[in-house]
Amino acid sequence: MKTDPDGSAPRVTTMQQVADELGISLSTVSLALRGKPVIAKETRERVQQEAKRLGYVYNRSAANLRQSRRTLVGLVVPDITNPFVGEVALGLQANLAEHSQFVVLANTQDSIGTQTEVIGSLIEERASGLVIIPALGTRAEDLRLLRDSATPAVLMNREVPDSGLPLIGTDDREIVRLAVEHLATVHGIVEAAYFGGLREAGPHQARKAAFDLELRKRQIHSAEAWNQPTGPNPAAAYAAARSLLHAEPLPPAILCHSDSIAIGLIRALDEAGVPSRSCAILSIDGIAASAMTTPPLTTVAVDPGHMGRRSGRLLLHSPDHDAEPEEPARPHLIVRTSCGCPAEA
Repeated sequence: MKTDPDGSAPRVTTMQQVADELGISLSTVSLALRGKPVIAKETRERVQQEAKRLGYVYNRSAANLRQSRRTLVGLVVPDITNPFVGEVALGLQANLAEHSQFVVLANTQDSIGTQTEVIGSLIEERASGLVIIPALGTRAEDLRLLRDSATPAVLMNREVPDSGLPLIGTDDREIVRLAVEHLATVHGIVEAAYFGGLREAGPHQARKAAFDLELRKRQIHSAEAWNQPTGPNPAAAYAAARSLLHAEPLPPAILCHSDSIAIGLIRALDEAGVPSRSCAILSIDGIAASAMTTPPLTTVAVDPGHMGRRSGRLLLHSPDHDAEPEEPARPHLIVRTSCGCPAEA
């Protein structure tokens, strides 16, 4: 605490001011002042010296009161605008509500640095646990804060080797098998492409490998020009599809990496005046919006709400828990008209 120059009123120095002076995060300052070993010794000493210089006094009683509250679970994701994430969050909250917990959604924009800051802040707030769709390139050492703080965590969709954390994922081989089987047996497709998704992401790599395998097994030609990765949102897919439509012939069938990717593709085809029956379009996820496109999407549903519920159950599971862990939802095909099937009467 410092006194104003005129001596009229004391000024209270805050932890945020310490962080601003040092150019580091609030969570780093908090952990350093509490002497947590997750923060390097040099950083802890620098924070403590700066706090002393500014006259900041760490209120341990107030901190202990905050730490006694353990009612929140962090859902840490690369893109909070993704509808898949929204449905995961609803499922997660439905499970956690039974335990008087609530979900806090945090966006990393696929930045490992931002992800580290977010995890540190949630640990500081004494989160009961975290469900994380890791940023691209995340390594086990990037999740060290979780290990050192003993905060329970579950990974979703993207595996982090050697992290020791459980993974809630999808059966990518079965997803792709269902899609290609429908194209081959119902529509007699002889050429197809796999469109969209981030090249570096584990789900894209697994699904593309499964797609290539299914095409070889069924002797279906791969439309290489359209086997293009994209950003994970409709806008990125729309831009990529527009470019391809000007340069390459449209293949007779496209399996999109996600419903969001398919939404962008459909818009590009519509603007180009391409008749809907010119290309059989299938996608993956089964989000609610997949039924709202024109034409409605044929999609392999993975039930993101169920994935959220499973994550919550796994996060809160303990050896003396009476209930058995929920089984993964099996992917299933929802047939609509985007693939060329007739609309249901």
